[in-house]
Amino acid sequence: MKPLILALSLAARLSAAALPLFNTGPDASNNPLGPANSTSKPNLLETHFSLISGTGIATTFLTRWQAPYYSEIGLNARWISPAFQQAGAATSFPSENANYFLEQTFDMTPFDISTASLSGFFAADNCAEISLNSTILATTGGSCSGTSPSANFMTLTAFSATASAFNPGNNFLRINYFNYLGPGAVLVTGLQGTADPAVPEPATYALIGASLIAIQIKRRLK
Repeated sequence: MKPLILALSLAARLSAAALPLFNTGPDASNNPLGPANSTSKPNLLETHFSLISGTGIATTFLTRWQAPYYSEIGLNARWISPAFQQAGAATSFPSENANYFLEQTFDMTPFDISTASLSGFFAADNCAEISLNSTILATTGGSCSGTSPSANFMTLTAFSATASAFNPGNNFLRINYFNYLGPGAVLVTGLQGTADPAVPEPATYALIGASLIAIQIKRRLK
């Protein structure tokens, strides 16, 4: 009985683990690509947020910095924008007056979704909405339409999600952003989430207990 109690107590002490989430513009270790506020990082590929729909659907999203508007100082992320914007003049961007939908997928199978949460900050040129699955988490302030949409790339907007927004299996963190005139870009920074590991099934506990009992019997026979 003691080995089984030990197995149960070990499972009970499992602590919250970090969710596999990434900001915009990082490498595989979530470190920002290239130095902050630098024009020396063009054409660095964004690999965590995928372009689902929008003008130039065949393009990829790349890191971007445009002085003096898109500040990256002190952030663990980089602004990203469609590849075809990188070399264009401000008067000839094909993405003007266009919506873009970006998506990051992560798997919650190893986690107990009833204990899950996430939070972060985002910004956009010109405005954006961020959601987890079907739950809208936040929108950037101000207007997205008219002759002078709000300059939301000057301010970070906080967002967060609680357990009710998560699904078993694959989850989808989505950004819908609108670009009014000239270049457009989006930023997600400070993105983090935690959840407890999934609780093993009773059969798993029984198997652990049986294994520990077998080890104990073998030791006594020696």
